[in-house]
Amino acid sequence: MSQYEFVINTMSVSCPECNEVFATQTSFRLPEMTTSLPVESDLHRVLPYGIIRSCLVTICPSCQYAWWTNTFSRHFSLPIGIKQAPEIDSARKFAHAVLTGRKNNFHTLDRAILALNGYWCAKESHQETSKWLILSIQELSAALADSSWEGNRARYHYLLGELLRLNRQFEEAIQEFKLADSTSNLPEDLIINQKTLAQNKNSDPLLLSNEQVKTIFFPALVIPRLMPQELLEPIKTNEQVTENSNSEMVDFGPIQSSTYSAALFPPKKSTALQSKVKATV
Repeated sequence: MSQYEFVINTMSVSCPECNEVFATQTSFRLPEMTTSLPVESDLHRVLPYGIIRSCLVTICPSCQYAWWTNTFSRHFSLPIGIKQAPEIDSARKFAHAVLTGRKNNFHTLDRAILALNGYWCAKESHQETSKWLILSIQELSAALADSSWEGNRARYHYLLGELLRLNRQFEEAIQEFKLADSTSNLPEDLIINQKTLAQNKNSDPLLLSNEQVKTIFFPALVIPRLMPQELLEPIKTNEQVTENSNSEMVDFGPIQSSTYSAALFPPKKSTALQSKVKATV
């Protein structure tokens, strides 16, 4: 598939709140992430049109419940002759989802990622973004203030720092960049550069280099070298490895997904973030 080919499809879903069956749009096919695609320094993959990103959220036409599309159960009905999801501005769909998250006390990290996608969707739709940027900062700050979830907090501190820099809150941005240590698994030169931009009171957006995209979103696998005696030991099952391992797996939180990668799209099990959370890639 061409790296420029996007396909939007219509499918029938049922609302998890009121069980209404209706038709909604979804991104049926997206190009795979590559190092040559544009990614901005706030770690999002730039999409050509806001409507593509807006397919991540669905709004029920009956009760107005709005949340990640992948949390609505697919229904066997054909998407013909049934209610349709309301047609509203692409970015505003994310505002409805943030409101739903607040009303239902859903996890702050979900709400932060929804606000971020609303900000990026507004940019991709060539709309005013200042209010979205402020909302994203508020929601991500609230998420980082919550100590109940596990994930790559250092990377989210970098992300918050970059949002603050873009919003010309330079002193706050510098403090957040200081918390983006090596556990963020971000290129050191990127963190230093963004911190320097904040010190110089530069709020211009920045595209990542191909090498930085590769380092962040296509990290090299480290394969441990086996000693001769280890080669003779029985192969352990996954359960045994989990039980016996003293090392911790690096958890990036819902900052990537296999399809959307750099776009900060939703975690595979978004609703799990509504209680004490371990965010998953």
